[in-house]
Amino acid sequence: MDVPLVRKFSIDLAGRYDNYSDFGSTSNPKVAFDWELFDGLKFRGNWATSFVAPQLIQVGDPARNHQSSSAYNLDTESFTVPTAVFPSVIGLPGCTAAMASCQINASIPGIAYQGNQVPLTPATGKTWSLGFDIGSNFLIPGFTFTATLFNNNMSNMLTSTHAAEALAAPSLNMIQFFPGGMTQAQLDAAIPAFYTQSGSIPPANQLYYVLNGNVKNFLFLDIQGVDASFNYDIPTETMGNFNVGGNVTQFTIFKQHAKFNPYKFSVLGAVGANGTFAPIPTQARFHVGWTGDQMDITLFASFMGGHHNAYGSSVVPVVNTGGKLQGGDIVKSNTVFDLHAAYTLSEDNWMGSTLAGSQFYIDIANIFDKDPVFFNTGTGYDQFSGNPLGRIISVGFRATL
Repeated sequence: MDVPLVRKFSIDLAGRYDNYSDFGSTSNPKVAFDWELFDGLKFRGNWATSFVAPQLIQVGDPARNHQSSSAYNLDTESFTVPTAVFPSVIGLPGCTAAMASCQINASIPGIAYQGNQVPLTPATGKTWSLGFDIGSNFLIPGFTFTATLFNNNMSNMLTSTHAAEALAAPSLNMIQFFPGGMTQAQLDAAIPAFYTQSGSIPPANQLYYVLNGNVKNFLFLDIQGVDASFNYDIPTETMGNFNVGGNVTQFTIFKQHAKFNPYKFSVLGAVGANGTFAPIPTQARFHVGWTGDQMDITLFASFMGGHHNAYGSSVVPVVNTGGKLQGGDIVKSNTVFDLHAAYTLSEDNWMGSTLAGSQFYIDIANIFDKDPVFFNTGTGYDQFSGNPLGRIISVGFRATL
């Protein structure tokens, strides 16, 4: 544009319209801008709304009252119940009216059932982001850097319910306590029709609560964080080219609340606070590489920051203190290294120009065969933060003819 501080400015306007026979129609706009001050320095931003319809497996089978994989089983979570909010907990083993809160653990088992709560409605969201990009010709030749502040507000997200969510939304009555144990009639009445038993369950008089773990439009999330990445290419005249770079995601806000309950509490670092999203504060992946005339070698390091186990399997009780979910087993940080190496054929190789440009390569995932960090579940690891597969070596050949 040849005006001060405005080399280029652009605005994008977009819209999306969807119509679902089961859930109706929705219109979602998007606005974005790019503001390039100088060659190599750009600011950008966007705002949009979104719409996600339930999956077919969540809608369930109409012939079975829209239930899908519906079952009930023994529940032995560890959690703390405030007696003022849930007075029906008074009378459970070890819980008296004089106590401000009562501890529930495997010695006070209950029943949890999981299926679909119908009707399900679509999830909606609002997002915005602001960021800037530094090009390779602005500060240091070969160096690029980007940073983005993002904010996501999601409503009516579909998720199954754990004790932490049930206790945070007492008005929804998703957990019921039975001092002295349940009767068989109470147990039969608490389990919805079409649900089948999964695993062994003790007699009803040895069960003290029922947890509604159905998938439902239950979860509201406010998430904010920063994405940043950098890359630095360092060419040399005699030693080839070197490259260093990385990507980092740092969550700064991760709050949730339940439907019909506006009370928001922070779950940042508490994996298991909901069954859908993992609020691990820090995740990163870095690399350092070298490229010669025909060789290419890159070493990667993937970092997963420390967090807490907030599932019911946690040995340390999970409590909501001052608007922040605390407690839970400590899960240590973890770093895994990967390697990529490749050799590209030239016209001087044994096949001459026929396979020039073809490449032999080797990829080694988890070079040191490192186990995932222990997470107290039936498998010993958590899908959000660990991978049970050890070292994997892939060898291949890419042909260019």
